[in-house]
Amino acid sequence: MKKQLLFLTLGILLIIFLNPVLAENEYYKIGEEVNLILVCTIDNAIPSENTTLNLTIRYPNGTLMLDAVETEPRGNGIFNYSLSFQEKGTHYPTLLCVDGENSNSDSSSRYIINPTGEELSSAKSTSYAIILILSILIFLGLLWIGIALPSKNKKDEFTGYIIAVTNIKYLKHLLLGLAYITLVWISYFSWMLVYAFLDFDFLSAIFRLIFTILSVLTLPLFILYVYLTIANLIRDSKVADALQRGLRIS
Repeated sequence: MKKQLLFLTLGILLIIFLNPVLAENEYYKIGEEVNLILVCTIDNAIPSENTTLNLTIRYPNGTLMLDAVETEPRGNGIFNYSLSFQEKGTHYPTLLCVDGENSNSDSSSRYIINPTGEELSSAKSTSYAIILILSILIFLGLLWIGIALPSKNKKDEFTGYIIAVTNIKYLKHLLLGLAYITLVWISYFSWMLVYAFLDFDFLSAIFRLIFTILSVLTLPLFILYVYLTIANLIRDSKVADALQRGLRIS
């Protein structure tokens, strides 16, 4: 289980750091109306006032979103076009400037559409990676200590009778509970990170499923935890009373 978590973490970090970031990338929020500012140059010069600019945009799967729509001129080679992106992922625009017999086509830009409309910068990637790694280390630490602590009362090695009540087993249950809560947090954080910034729907769906399952199990596991704690407290109280009276309990 530890190896699987480690490989999964490394996979996420590789996706974060190797996710392509181009100088021409523009980031927009999905479903929000934006005003695209488009710049047209022909032969590296500002074109005349009669210049037109047509915009073509393709969805991430390559199908057409806009097909050579005419944009609104603002002067000095600047044009604008308002729209909203309804699909997450990388969109591919093509700008075609036409000034009489002269023209210029540019397909270097990329429109990155995600739920935040923000770029996953190197600083953010580093901070998110640190948070994720620390969360996993905390989870593994809580899990390891919780498993290592005793779960039963202290018994005589030869007779098998209880000789003392071990209260530290309640700490064991607490640490395992905290480890579970940390795991829920890790699944939620990973889901949000992949969904918000990375164009990786399959991985996002996996983390969403894991988070949903863990969240649904939280309430019944909490009820079970409370029940077992109360039952153990009652039983240990009886065991302690019996030991004080000199009785033997197995």
